[in-house]
Amino acid sequence: MNKLIRIYKSIKFERIIDFLLYLIIIQIGIFCYVLLINNDRVELNGILEIVLTVNGLFSAILITYFFSNISWAKSLKLEKYKEAELLSQKITNYRRILNKLTQYYNVWINDVQSKSLLEHNDNYKRITYYEFRMSGISDYISESEENIERLRDDINYSDVYTDAYLAIVSLVHDRKNDRLYYSSNDLYGDFERKGIYTLPFVEQVIEIDHCSMIWNFFDRYDILHFNRISMENQDYIKNCAKKINIKYNNRSVDANLIKEISDDMNEYYFPELHSLLVFLAKGLSKLDNLIYLLILFSLIIGVVSPLICLISIDFRFLTEAKCCIITLNICALIYFIINFHSMIVKEIKWI
Repeated sequence: MNKLIRIYKSIKFERIIDFLLYLIIIQIGIFCYVLLINNDRVELNGILEIVLTVNGLFSAILITYFFSNISWAKSLKLEKYKEAELLSQKITNYRRILNKLTQYYNVWINDVQSKSLLEHNDNYKRITYYEFRMSGISDYISESEENIERLRDDINYSDVYTDAYLAIVSLVHDRKNDRLYYSSNDLYGDFERKGIYTLPFVEQVIEIDHCSMIWNFFDRYDILHFNRISMENQDYIKNCAKKINIKYNNRSVDANLIKEISDDMNEYYFPELHSLLVFLAKGLSKLDNLIYLLILFSLIIGVVSPLICLISIDFRFLTEAKCCIITLNICALIYFIINFHSMIVKEIKWI
């Protein structure tokens, strides 16, 4: 009994109402069909002509409204796409900064435990920080699991320098890609498609707090000799930082700068881009799907089927077919009337 009560409470009230309404519509449909099939005085062809005319007009109105909605949605998505491009460009500039931090030897305090270990050992070249971190905080098992365990047992492994370098270089390059790493400083191509970052990549960055972990390494440890970065590369880093946000203009290239940018990436840029990508990935809204189905139903059952019945020669089940078509159109009309209010509310309700 208690189980039944829990099941009852778990069912939404709106679903119960919908079920009852559908049941009523089905009952009305059965009643109409029986009434039509057993009433010889009803002129079925006359009713079909009315159904054909009404549905023709109804379909035209719905199609106009549907494509108007699609046009508006396309314009909105184009606007959101441009916003996603702008955020992606800022993230790319962040990756360019990190690239300069991993591009040269003698910049890291311990190259043996960072750059040399992860870039010159074939067992570790394809390990990503996402795989590495997920294997340590969850039951996640990746294709690199054996190499991850081998890395943790390596004599040169350091939970500071190795982890920090892997975190940074995994944002700079797609380590699953076999192409040469430093063919270009632009960093276009990795993780991007048509100018914006892919949703799976952004979700992985957010899932493991990737930028927050980079902030943590620079906050807790001295891992780089910033004074060994050439003046040319320092100017490059400053320029990239300024492109991300003007507040970084004329800042010194040091741990504080990397921390602040990483924190902004973690708190704003990646979450905001994620929201935009989720929006861009959406197809038709529930309302547009409903209108699309109504258009299909109206054209097939309300226009094409009545027209076929009207021009067809008499056959055995023609009367039954006409009654079915009329009944279905009556049920569709009742369904539309019942849902008309909620359709209007969905159209004007934005939040």
